[in-house]
Amino acid sequence: MPDHSVLANPWRFLTQAETFITVLSSFGVFMSPAAAILVVDFWLVRKQKWNIPELYIPGGIYWFKYGFNWRGFAAYFLGMWPAVPVSCVYYDACPHI
Repeated sequence: MPDHSVLANPWRFLTQAETFITVLSSFGVFMSPAAAILVVDFWLVRKQKWNIPELYIPGGIYWFKYGFNWRGFAAYFLGMWPAVPVSCVYYDACPHI
Protein backbone atom coordinates (compact mmCIF):
# COMPACT_ATOMS: atom_id res chain seq x y z
CA MET A 1 0.00 0.00 0.00
CA PRO A 2 1.55 3.33 -1.02
CA ASP A 3 2.04 6.03 1.56
CA HIS A 4 -0.26 8.93 0.63
CA SER A 5 0.70 11.02 3.63
CA VAL A 6 3.08 13.13 1.51
CA LEU A 7 0.05 14.50 -0.33
CA ALA A 8 -1.41 15.89 2.88
CA ASN A 9 1.98 16.72 4.44
CA PRO A 10 4.44 17.49 1.63
CA TRP A 11 7.30 18.14 4.06
CA ARG A 12 7.25 14.45 5.04
CA PHE A 13 9.00 13.38 1.85
CA LEU A 14 12.19 14.92 3.20
CA THR A 15 12.20 12.81 6.36
CA GLN A 16 12.77 9.41 4.74
CA ALA A 17 15.35 8.67 2.07
CA GLU A 18 13.17 6.13 0.25
CA THR A 19 10.25 8.53 -0.01
CA PHE A 20 12.54 11.33 -1.16
CA ILE A 21 13.96 9.16 -3.98
CA THR A 22 10.42 8.12 -4.97
CA VAL A 23 9.31 11.76 -5.21
CA LEU A 24 12.34 12.73 -7.29
CA SER A 25 11.86 9.78 -9.63
CA SER A 26 8.20 10.60 -10.07
CA PHE A 27 9.09 14.21 -10.78
CA GLY A 28 11.40 13.03 -13.57
CA VAL A 29 8.54 11.16 -15.25
CA PHE A 30 6.71 14.45 -15.71
CA MET A 31 9.62 16.81 -16.36
CA SER A 32 11.66 14.76 -18.85
CA PRO A 33 9.13 15.08 -21.71
CA ALA A 34 8.77 18.82 -21.03
CA ALA A 35 12.54 19.33 -21.15
CA ALA A 36 12.80 17.28 -24.34
CA ILE A 37 10.09 19.37 -26.02
CA LEU A 38 11.84 22.61 -25.07
CA VAL A 39 15.22 21.38 -26.34
CA VAL A 40 13.84 20.08 -29.64
CA ASP A 41 11.83 23.26 -30.19
CA PHE A 42 14.81 25.53 -29.55
CA TRP A 43 17.53 23.59 -31.38
CA LEU A 44 15.67 21.92 -34.26
CA VAL A 45 12.40 23.73 -34.91
CA ARG A 46 13.38 27.36 -34.22
CA LYS A 47 17.08 26.87 -35.06
CA GLN A 48 18.20 28.83 -31.97
CA LYS A 49 16.24 31.95 -32.97
CA TRP A 50 13.56 33.40 -30.70
CA ASN A 51 11.61 36.59 -31.22
CA ILE A 52 11.19 37.56 -27.56
CA PRO A 53 8.67 40.42 -28.02
CA GLU A 54 6.37 38.02 -29.93
CA LEU A 55 6.05 35.90 -26.78
CA TYR A 56 3.88 38.62 -25.23
CA ILE A 57 1.67 39.47 -28.20
CA PRO A 58 -1.69 37.67 -28.43
CA GLY A 59 -2.00 36.48 -32.00
CA GLY A 60 1.78 36.61 -32.53
CA ILE A 61 3.94 33.93 -34.10
CA TYR A 62 3.95 31.88 -30.88
CA TRP A 63 0.19 32.12 -30.40
CA PHE A 64 -1.57 28.92 -31.30
CA LYS A 65 -5.26 28.02 -31.31
CA TYR A 66 -6.82 29.81 -28.32
CA GLY A 67 -3.34 30.34 -26.90
CA PHE A 68 -2.58 26.62 -26.52
CA ASN A 69 -0.19 24.61 -28.62
CA TRP A 70 -2.17 21.37 -28.89
CA ARG A 71 0.71 19.65 -30.69
CA GLY A 72 2.90 20.46 -27.71
CA PHE A 73 0.39 18.91 -25.30
CA ALA A 74 0.14 15.83 -27.53
CA ALA A 75 3.95 15.51 -27.64
CA TYR A 76 4.12 15.89 -23.86
CA PHE A 77 1.57 13.17 -23.17
CA LEU A 78 3.05 10.85 -25.79
CA GLY A 79 6.45 11.31 -24.16
CA MET A 80 5.11 10.78 -20.65
CA TRP A 81 2.80 7.86 -21.45
CA PRO A 82 5.44 5.05 -21.58
CA ALA A 83 6.96 6.03 -18.23
CA VAL A 84 3.76 6.13 -16.18
CA PRO A 85 2.98 2.37 -16.19
CA VAL A 86 6.63 1.56 -15.48
CA SER A 87 6.72 3.85 -12.45
CA CYS A 88 3.33 2.53 -11.35
CA VAL A 89 4.67 -1.04 -11.29
CA TYR A 90 8.01 -0.03 -9.79
CA TYR A 91 6.43 1.83 -6.85
CA ASP A 92 3.63 -0.74 -6.44
CA ALA A 93 1.05 2.00 -6.87
CA CYS A 94 -1.05 0.44 -9.62
CA PRO A 95 -4.77 0.09 -9.04
CA HIS A 96 -5.62 -3.55 -8.49
CA ILE A 97 -8.59 -4.71 -10.54
